[in-house]
Amino acid sequence: MLLLLNLPLAVFADYELLIFEKGKTDAVFSCWLTDEPVLSFNHAEGSLIATVKTQDQPVTIEFSKIDKFDLKEGEKPVTGIDVLTNGSGKKALDLKFVDAQTVIVSGLSDGTSASLYSVDGKMAPVNMERSDRQVTFHLNALPRGVYIIRVGQQSFKIYKKL
Repeated sequence: MLLLLNLPLAVFADYELLIFEKGKTDAVFSCWLTDEPVLSFNHAEGSLIATVKTQDQPVTIEFSKIDKFDLKEGEKPVTGIDVLTNGSGKKALDLKFVDAQTVIVSGLSDGTSASLYSVDGKMAPVNMERSDRQVTFHLNALPRGVYIIRVGQQSFKIYKKL
């Protein structure tokens, strides 16, 4: 977890971390601090590795090319649904938010079970569509709150805002 000046991450909830390379006006890496970025260093190769669990690939930047780090205050865009955690930490499945009421999980193998639970452990009544290697959850009939999507052996905690 990223801590700035030993303050909890919640203090910086509306800040975006930006990393710029020399001579470039656009950031080579950006994420909201609430996405819990991880910055690691490869001293042997002289590089910084920036990752966020919601991104597919880490960004590697050579030390000599880094111009600056910046924290930009703003408001994180509201998507209606935010992934809070991925229980397994693996990237075998992919979550995609079509809109504020629809989640698609792809990368399923044949016969993989899929279900949605409320935080109290009860199966939530949700409209689900299965197709080849994916399942679509339609959340429009559910109230706002925290839910767990369980697909095979992986769990994803989501927050339905709308």
